Amino acid sequence: MHKSRLGTLVIDCESDDLDSDADFWASVFGGEVTRRFQPGDIYCK
Repeated sequence: MHKSRLGTLVIDCESDDLDSDADFWASVFGGEVTRRFQPGDIYCK
């Protein structure tokens, strides 16, 4: 049986709190946030 893994998922959202949004979406998909939002950044990873 072939098993595939999702490598990258990009979610575009406009938010004042990217850390909490990243935590939410990571928990939805069973992942974790590996890079936290820093002032001046435009993404989390």
